[in-house]
Amino acid sequence: MSAHHKLTMTIRATLTNLIHKKNKHPIDLYIAGILLCAIITVIVILNNYANCYQEAESVISFTPAVLDHGTAFSTHDFVNIFNVWGLDNGWNRPRFLSYTSYILAVKTRLLLWNFFRPHPTLSFLWLFTLLLAPWLFYKYLKIILKNSTAACAGVAVYISTCGYLFSGTMFMHPGKPLLNVVIIAILYLLAKNQPPAPANQINPLFNRSMIWGIIPLLTASLFLDEMATFCFVLPIVWHIRFFLPYRLTFPNIKTCVQNILIYCIPAVILLIMVLLVAPYIAQHAFGKSYSFFNCIAQNAHVTQVNIE
Repeated sequence: MSAHHKLTMTIRATLTNLIHKKNKHPIDLYIAGILLCAIITVIVILNNYANCYQEAESVISFTPAVLDHGTAFSTHDFVNIFNVWGLDNGWNRPRFLSYTSYILAVKTRLLLWNFFRPHPTLSFLWLFTLLLAPWLFYKYLKIILKNSTAACAGVAVYISTCGYLFSGTMFMHPGKPLLNVVIIAILYLLAKNQPPAPANQINPLFNRSMIWGIIPLLTASLFLDEMATFCFVLPIVWHIRFFLPYRLTFPNIKTCVQNILIYCIPAVILLIMVLLVAPYIAQHAFGKSYSFFNCIAQNAHVTQVNIE
């Protein structure tokens, strides 16, 4: 068992014990030490350039498409996010926000070379994946566990996982790392803005957190990675009474239908993008046909992988 794995197991065991702890002190020295060790581990890993690299596929296949019209930012970048042939090997997927982030990251890194030699994976995305995500995760755990000490232990577990570390050790399409941030943000908003207990079994309408926070995040998730479908389960599991009537009365059914219609907005935006916007831009800018549903059909079979 590796030292890193032992550290992770120790942190997880500590978190389990602290969930039932009634000590109200914001953080004790033991957990502070665990968290500090985890942070130092992250810093050491990121400072070892043998661990940090740019994926060869992105350098060979994707970066030339990003720099097709020069290294400076230009209006063509807005069109280029629909270039799935140059940015995703021709897969007609709707990862337009991921492509946008990749273009910005590549050109920002080139700009930084005018001032200093940047870290192999350094980009503005670190602000979201390495900094914002742990902070939101701490806020989320503090709400649901009602214990800041346990929340700190949870953050120590999170920043010691591969899912967190690879966002700082490998530079490629940032869809999955950013989706991880979106999921944590959704969990935080769901925990922070729980609807009040209904009176007389009346279903509540979506609150501001749902309309102006979670719905935009769900929309963004669809343009990051296909695993975004998992995000749509979270609000239903947390707040089922937004969607399922307490009683089969007209007001309750009307409220639930209104909530469901609002909840479908991200899916409608996705359909508009993949059926109208992306095909039009792809045809006029690149002379190629974009078909999201053909891409799904081509990958609707089970692929057997021989690992022998």
